[in-house]
Amino acid sequence: MSGVAVAAEQPRPDVVGAVVLNAKGRAFVQLRSADRELYPNTWDVVGGKVKNCAPGDTLIRDVVAAALFVHNGSTGETPG
Repeated sequence: MSGVAVAAEQPRPDVVGAVVLNAKGRAFVQLRSADRELYPNTWDVVGGKVKNCAPGDTLIRDVVAAALFVHNGSTGETPG
């Protein structure tokens, strides 16, 4: 033993991400909020943690949420 404390490795969450391009080939990115634990106030692609569903379903959920956010004038409200 060298007397050096080693932190227990934390399990890494499964995450998904997508680069969404428009007709001109420009990528959609979103600004992470200031209160995020990891990488606050930085630009990021669409995606998120996989929770209680398949990775593909998570990605669809997050891409649709981002599209609705943009479609609704960045209000976060869903149409209807």
